[in-house]
Amino acid sequence: MDTDSPPKADAGLKQVLDAAVEFVHQAVVPGSWRTEVKDESSTSEEDEEEEEQEEEASEEEDEEEVEPFPEERDNFLQQLYKFMEDRGTPINKKPVLGYRNLDLFKLYRLVHQLGGFHDVPVWV
Repeated sequence: MDTDSPPKADAGLKQVLDAAVEFVHQAVVPGSWRTEVKDESSTSEEDEEEEEQEEEASEEEDEEEVEPFPEERDNFLQQLYKFMEDRGTPINKKPVLGYRNLDLFKLYRLVHQLGGFHDVPVWV
């Protein structure tokens, strides 16, 4: 691309192209561009500490929720863990989805409320 005579663009791309030309000429990031600059002085240890704090915060949020059926939950989890162990695939770690703990009982109740396994849409 020649910045002195940029190519013609349709209306949707004209603003983007103009911003790119401005960036090349002035070496200033246009305000319309979203930027996320990470501090170069941060270390991986600091990143790990931040992740741990986020995990602790999410665990605290999970603990604050009031459990409506504690006996049913305990019974469900006991049966689930026994079933998985009997079939030779024991659950050795807490299930995680998207870096958050997955509450299997809550998932079971939600699927049950939505009509069961066959009625819940699955996006793959």
